[in-house]
Amino acid sequence: MFYAIFKQMLALGRHPRTFVRVDRRNNRSLALCHRVGLSEERPDGHPDLVQRWG
Repeated sequence: MFYAIFKQMLALGRHPRTFVRVDRRNNRSLALCHRVGLSEERPDGHPDLVQRWG
């Protein structure tokens, strides 16, 4: 899924930086974010979520 999103971003000429909102308790999603380069972590307005940027 991330591959398709990134590929579309590049094809459409969108900004190369993006982020996702992930539940802090979801270790599998956090690991996937890290693998695809979304490793910079920022707080989110919702206490259970975190933003992962890359």
